[in-house]
Amino acid sequence: MDNPSPPYPPEAYFDQLSGTVLLRVLVNTEGGVAEVQIKQSSGHSILDESALTTVRDWTFRPARDEGVAVAQWVEIPISFELR
Repeated sequence: MDNPSPPYPPEAYFDQLSGTVLLRVLVNTEGGVAEVQIKQSSGHSILDESALTTVRDWTFRPARDEGVAVAQWVEIPISFELR
């Protein structure tokens, strides 16, 4: 899937904040996001919120069990690194 990267919040960039947030995402049988949780924070709520907001709109290929689409939890790390 061609999902957009979360934007680097300008305030976080200005304050030189970086980190990786680990999200738990429940992908439904249609490939949409049913639920998103923070499994591990980046240490900065502004980065965590950017990741959460963006991933909520992502689409996935749903998992399959014997050819039938099933809902499944996946873990997704999102890194914010200054360049």
